[in-house]
Amino acid sequence: MIETTLVESWLYGRLSTDAALAAEVGNRIYAYVAPAQTATPYVVFSAQSPGFDVMGVGTARVMLNCLYQVKVVVQDASLSRAKKAADRIDELLHGATGTPAGGQVLGCVREGPLAYAEVSDGVEYRHLGGLYRIWVQET
Repeated sequence: MIETTLVESWLYGRLSTDAALAAEVGNRIYAYVAPAQTATPYVVFSAQSPGFDVMGVGTARVMLNCLYQVKVVVQDASLSRAKKAADRIDELLHGATGTPAGGQVLGCVREGPLAYAEVSDGVEYRHLGGLYRIWVQET
């Protein structure tokens, strides 16, 4: 099994069902890339490394250890709205566990913050969030 599908199901479920985060970004939570012309603010999460299998005896895979970027994207140069959403994302993920269908997220911790700006088609976007180490296993 490709356990990243479990991670992404868990991340989406954890983020999309929170009322406080929804107050900031609505239902605009996406894996990997937001659709073209998506209004800001929105949340995007994506794998940042291929991860690695934690092996048991022989060929038994115990779990996957992977790293995900989770961020809010805004067009507000002050970052005030982004900070509120990014803080809520951190509250939801850092130290969390869960049971997506078919698996178990054994742990999730932030390894570091993330902040950068980019310009696309003449529009400046600000990104604020974190890199999260996630341990997941198939059940």
